[in-house]
Amino acid sequence: MSIKQLLPFVIIAYFLTGAFLYWFASKTIIDIFFRLLNFAVLLGIVIVFYQRKLGPRTKDLIHQKEQKQEVLKRRYNELIHDQNMLKQQLEDQDQFARYLIGKIEQWRLSFDAQQNQYKQERQKIHKAVEERTRHKAEWLIRDNLYKRAKVDTINQLHAQLTEQFEAPKQQQQFINKLLVFMRESL
Repeated sequence: MSIKQLLPFVIIAYFLTGAFLYWFASKTIIDIFFRLLNFAVLLGIVIVFYQRKLGPRTKDLIHQKEQKQEVLKRRYNELIHDQNMLKQQLEDQDQFARYLIGKIEQWRLSFDAQQNQYKQERQKIHKAVEERTRHKAEWLIRDNLYKRAKVDTINQLHAQLTEQFEAPKQQQQFINKLLVFMRESL
């Protein structure tokens, strides 16, 4: 046991001895001797009491506090390590999130480009279908007009020819003109 550890007890014992002797104070050498003897006895009692009763208990308390402090230091180091790990995980997750956001943006741009391409293709197909439908409608109209004109023309020609060739004299004139035309053509 060091003097620094005993110093508080020495001071307390000195004051107790001094206070006790103060009441019976006389300034003789015997009084001073007994004062010192009382101080030494009290100091010895305090030291023995401390070593036997308080010493082991104090050592146990100090040892327990050191163990607790060691446990707390270990726990503190573990917490610092865990905190650093969590910071690293957060940084990794932030980086991964930025990567995913970039990927999503690329996918969105690709999807938008594809949608625009599909839209343009649909517009081209729609225009082609409209153009084809318009041409077909025009052709059907022309064909219908042609058929009507053909029927009307045939009917008119039939009526005219019937009217023209109804008389036998007119039939004979037409055959003669036809024969003349054929001879000239050859």
